[in-house]
Amino acid sequence: MFTGETCEALAKEWGQAVDERVAAVIDGPRTVDGKGRGVLVSDVLVLTSVLVGSRMHDLGLLSECDAPEFLPIARAEFSPDLDERVLTVIYDGDPATAVDWDFLLARAIDVIDTDERLPSPAVSPRST
Repeated sequence: MFTGETCEALAKEWGQAVDERVAAVIDGPRTVDGKGRGVLVSDVLVLTSVLVGSRMHDLGLLSECDAPEFLPIARAEFSPDLDERVLTVIYDGDPATAVDWDFLLARAIDVIDTDERLPSPAVSPRST
């Protein structure tokens, strides 16, 4: 899913992926397989974050790419109205604030900081 080779490139790709998939959730049905839009948004954030974190791990970028640098680059890739539109679905109809969305984004991308505890790419199970 992610092909970038630098922190900046991966942040841009992550922002584009989140924008596309969250917009699809907002514009899609109220539920999918019994999951409401708020859960689906969380699923998007978790999946894309784990995948970008895995790519960073494989490239050895986790120690040099931190969430406070990553997130503004990623958010610049969001559609102009995504931040406002997502507030209508985060809690499946209950009011949400920009602070709620900021918190969800920060928690999701925190994987690039917490994944630094993983073994180096040289000892990754995929490399054996």
